[in-house]
Amino acid sequence: MHKIIALLLCLPSLAAAQSTLKLEWPRSFTGQPDFAFTRAEAAQEAQTRAARAGEAVQPLPSLLTLAADETIPDPLRLKTTEMAEGANALEEDISGSDIVAEGLNASLPYNGGLPLYASASTPDLTEFKATLAQNIAQTVATWQPNAARYDLASLINTLTLQAIVTSPQQYAIINGGRYAVGSSFQIRIPLAVPDSEIMQALDAEMPPANTFDTPTMAAYTQAYETALAAYAQSRNANPALGQQALNLPVLVKDIQTRKVVLEVNGQSYDLGMKYKY
Repeated sequence: MHKIIALLLCLPSLAAAQSTLKLEWPRSFTGQPDFAFTRAEAAQEAQTRAARAGEAVQPLPSLLTLAADETIPDPLRLKTTEMAEGANALEEDISGSDIVAEGLNASLPYNGGLPLYASASTPDLTEFKATLAQNIAQTVATWQPNAARYDLASLINTLTLQAIVTSPQQYAIINGGRYAVGSSFQIRIPLAVPDSEIMQALDAEMPPANTFDTPTMAAYTQAYETALAAYAQSRNANPALGQQALNLPVLVKDIQTRKVVLEVNGQSYDLGMKYKY
């Protein structure tokens, strides 16, 4: 009990000690801002500097004077007399140099618009030549002959009627095959891809006329002719390389004593027996 009474008597002294305790915060700024000055202070400093340098004191401009001032500020002194003279001298040196004289005055071939591109040496057309060869191979592989463009009568003449049997069964033997009325077969005729198709594919890769100077265009033309000649040489050595097959369905409409009536692409054709004399 005595301990509790002694503790209660000490509480007011502890509260008083805590109330007198203060925290000390660090002070990081003790001066004044760099731009904390008045207009009068700035004028006084300008007058002091002018007096020391022996110069006349310039009057302070008013807002009306500043609004009416048309002077363009030039803090870097880019428009001084020395800078202007240096720029003029540099312009004269550039305009009179050999590089400009050769590139502009001597000029490149001119076609009424922009100057043509000129190469100092023969261009590397390795990729262009590979593209031409690829276009030729693709044109041959994808070309499909149109039956309407050919004389089917001459194609029918390539067939050979070997025999006609009318009794007891009616049939005909054509190119070793036996066919009755109403039966059909297919003929396969190899046709060479027209040269016009090959040339059209190569023309699509050629640059437009007057794009380059004369030597460069000559190099492209030479690559064009070389690719065409190489294709022609390969085709002559192996005609099958430049051919596609025309597949025609043929219907046997009628079998007579000495001929067979065939229908090809909606047209009727007579296939007669060939005789040897």
